[in-house]
Amino acid sequence: MKITYKNVRKIRLILLSLGTAVLLAGLLLPGSHPDEPGLFPLIAAFSGITLVLAGAVIYFIYWRCPHCKVLFKTRYFAFSPQPAPVLCEYCGQKLEE
Repeated sequence: MKITYKNVRKIRLILLSLGTAVLLAGLLLPGSHPDEPGLFPLIAAFSGITLVLAGAVIYFIYWRCPHCKVLFKTRYFAFSPQPAPVLCEYCGQKLEE
């Protein structure tokens, strides 16, 4: 699957959701022994943070106009749906459907 401005929001949403779930699992689930936290919470928390950061980085790399390469404006909360733009606000080129 090629990452484009059309599907990057879905990829970001998946990575943010998965990263948050893994981070919460690492924080809420106990380690192997009650007295010693173990490595699971630390590894899970690090993995969750990595997934969230990967979602943000991928979003800012690919949420751009394919013609002029200018970053589209983000006018919405991370989880609210908004259709992809039809025209680039900067160069005025029509974006492919």
